[in-house]
Amino acid sequence: MPLLFPVIALVLQTAPSPQTQLAAALKIGSLAWQLSGPEEVTALLGTPQQEEKLQDGGREFLIYRYDTGLMVMFDREPGLAPFGLWGYQKGGDRVLPKPDEPLALRNKADLGCLRSFSGLQNVDVSRVDLKAEGARLHTLPFDTLTRWPTIDKLPVGFDPNAILAVGRNPGLGLRTLHARGKDGRGVDIAIIDQPLVADHVETEGRLHLVAELDVKGVPPQMHGPGVSSLAVGRTCGTAPGANLYYVSMPMGKPETGNRYYLQALERLLELNRGKTARIRAVSISYGEFTSAPQADLWKTLLEQAEREGVLVITCDEVASRLSYGLLRPLPGGDREKPEGYTLGAIKGEILVPGDGRTYASHRGRGVYSYSPQSGLSWAAPWLVGLAALGFQANPKLTPARVRTYLMKSATKTPFGRVANPAAFLELCVADPDIHTK
Repeated sequence: MPLLFPVIALVLQTAPSPQTQLAAALKIGSLAWQLSGPEEVTALLGTPQQEEKLQDGGREFLIYRYDTGLMVMFDREPGLAPFGLWGYQKGGDRVLPKPDEPLALRNKADLGCLRSFSGLQNVDVSRVDLKAEGARLHTLPFDTLTRWPTIDKLPVGFDPNAILAVGRNPGLGLRTLHARGKDGRGVDIAIIDQPLVADHVETEGRLHLVAELDVKGVPPQMHGPGVSSLAVGRTCGTAPGANLYYVSMPMGKPETGNRYYLQALERLLELNRGKTARIRAVSISYGEFTSAPQADLWKTLLEQAEREGVLVITCDEVASRLSYGLLRPLPGGDREKPEGYTLGAIKGEILVPGDGRTYASHRGRGVYSYSPQSGLSWAAPWLVGLAALGFQANPKLTPARVRTYLMKSATKTPFGRVANPAAFLELCVADPDIHTK
C-alpha cells in the first residue's frame, strides 16, 4: 500500500497532455487539419468544458475550451462545409498548419469537408477512389499541385491536365486576334489587388510593381496572381502583350474604407502625369466603394481618372458605368463562340467568360489553379484586357467610347449579350477620332 500514491503520481506525470495527443494524432494522420471535425476531437480528448461560436468576416469559428487550458479551434464557410480543425492553443503557444502544407484526404468522406473556395488545390487525393465522384469533381477547384489517384480510380473522361489546358483559353476568338498581333502590345494597364507572385511565368518581364500599401512582408494571396494572369498572362490572358502596373494592398477590410484604393489609384494617375507610364485602363476586383468611408472622395477620383483618359473597371457597375456578368462554358462547348456558353451565376448587360478558367496560382511561379465557378473578380481583368486591345487599335479612344463599343458590338443570344472582341475592335478602328490630330 505505501507504493500506491507514488505509482499514481508517476502515471499522472507520464500521461500525454491533450496538446501532445493532438500533435501525435495529426502526425500519424488519424486527425487532419480542416478535415477533422469536432466529433473526432471529442473522441480523442473528451467533451470540452466550454464551447463558443463567433463570426469573423466570411468565416465562422467554433472554439472548444478545456480545463487544462487547451483551446481547440474549428472554422468553416457559413452554411457550406462542416467545421474543420483550424488550430489549437495553450497559453501563448498556438499551433496552426504549416503554410502551403498539402492536405491529404484519408477517405471519400473527406471530400465533403473541402472548402468550395479552394477545393482540391494543393490536396493529396491519391489514396481515394474517385470513379463515382465525377459530378462532384466538376464543381471543385484544383491546381497543378493536386495529387490525383491513378487513372483507374478517376471518373471516365475526367482528365485534369486537359481541363487545365482548356481553361487557359480566354475565349470568344481572342486567340485568333492574338495570333494576328492584336494582343495589347504597347499598351499600359494597371491592377489594384492583393500581393502577388512577382516572378510568375505568366506575367514575368511585363510586371511593374508600383507600390505596396501596408502589405510589406505579406505572402502572395490567391487573388492577385489570378486577376493579373487573366488580364495579361502569356497563356491565359486577354491581353498577353500589354504591360501591367500593379499596386498591392489589403482587401476586404471594412475598417480601412476606401483609403488604400484612393492612394493606389492616385499613384497610378501620377505615373501618367509624370510620363513614367501611359496607363489606359485599371482593373479593381472589388465593389463595396459606395458603402465605405470616403465614398465621395472615391467618386471624385473616378471622375478625374475619366477626364484624364483612364478607364476604371471595378465590380461596382454604377461606378464603372458598365453592367457585366459571367459566362459559363457548356460541357464540350466551343469556347470561341457564344453558343459554347450559357449564363453564369451573375447576370449583366454584357457577359464575359469567367467560369471554368485556369489562372496563375499564389503557390509558386509555375503553379496554376483552375476554378469551375467564379465571380465578377475574374470578369473585370478580362474586360480591362479587352480594352487594352482597343487602345492598341486606336490610342485616341476615350473610356466612354470603350464602354459604348463594348455594348454595341456584343452578340445577342437567348441568355444575354455576349462580348464580341473582333466586332469590338472593328468599332474601335472605325472610331471617327482615329484619324484626327
